[in-house]
Parts: sequence; C-alpha cells; structure tokens
Amino acid sequence: MLPEFFGAIFDHAGERIHLEYFRTEPHETSRMWAYERYVRIRREWAEKLSSAGVLQKVAHYLSDLEGVKVELHIDNREVINHQNRLFLNPTSAGELLPGHTYGRKFEIYQLKDPDAVSKDHPSYHPKVEVLVNKSLNDGETWAWADRHEVTEQIEETLLNALHWEDIHSGPMATVSTSRTITSTPSLEAISSNSTKIRHRALRRSRITC
Repeated sequence: MLPEFFGAIFDHAGERIHLEYFRTEPHETSRMWAYERYVRIRREWAEKLSSAGVLQKVAHYLSDLEGVKVELHIDNREVINHQNRLFLNPTSAGELLPGHTYGRKFEIYQLKDPDAVSKDHPSYHPKVEVLVNKSLNDGETWAWADRHEVTEQIEETLLNALHWEDIHSGPMATVSTSRTITSTPSLEAISSNSTKIRHRALRRSRITC
C-alpha cells in the first residue's frame, strides 16, 4: 500500500518517482539521522505532568554529574505546556536510564490555542514526545539496523516520564501514540518491549523527587 500511496501523491503533484524505492529494503549501509515517537495524553494529565515538574526533576538530578550536558527550555507564554523541552546529550541519557546511549530531546507540546480545535480532535490534547537526532547525539548518525534499539530507548524514556508522575499509559490517560513517556517516591525505571509498549520491571533509577 505504501508505494501506491506515495505514487498517488506524486501523480497528483505532477512529479515522477521510482516506486521500487519504497518496495525494497534500505541498503545495509543506510544511516538514520532523526527518529521521533510521541504519545498524546489528555490535557488534565499533561497539566499534572507539568505542575509536578518532571523535566525540572530530571535536570536537577543530572546537575551535579560529570560529563552531562542538559538544557531546559520552558515556554508557557501562550499556554501552559506550549513548548517545554529538555535536551540530553548521550552521557546524560545514560546517567538517567542505564544502558541508554543516544542523545535526545524530551518535549511536552501544546498548541498555542488548543481550544481552536474541537475536543474530539487529537490536537486538543498535548503531545509528550522524544526525539533522537544527529545534532543531539554528538553529531553521530546510526545504522538502519539499530532502529529497534533506538525505538526501545525512546519508548523507555516516554514510559518512565509518565510512570514517575503516576500517569499510566492506558486509554484513560493517553489519547494516541505515534512514531514520526509533595511526597518523595523513588522513581523506578521501566522498559518497553520492542514497538509494542508493555510495562515490565527492569532496573531502578537513582532519581528521587
């Protein structure tokens, strides 16, 4: 279906494309330079995520560790959670979740005017997303064959962020997922299993809130 889909788009645009490009596996030397996955969580849960300060907690946890580079950008000028972002270099990612090796951006994103769309429209609810790309990964791309490992690390970041603030990845909290997560509890790290998100105990993060 994918080749026909793209073929129809290019035909409509009056452009030519070689459809076999979408039918064959990428060459074994192919490299990836960007990969993102996100979940949409209900607005009330996103507000909880923001008020609990999950991005700030991660930044604080990493602030006294050698070798890390962390940047926290908060933009609530238009609306809460409009564009709140945390950038982690590869060392930071590994300190946060042992075994992780890719630099990443963790972002909570809400439309500037979310009420401009209907409540049943996906964009009414914020995105919680993780992006891995070349610039965040010390300028390094990664092999196409490593895409499943990158997927797991992205999903683990998403799942842990939600888990740390007691937001479950079930239908009551989340709206959808896509490719394109005053007490002081210990934050337990959990793992995703391949591209199908499932909870299972894996290791314990050193983070406390």
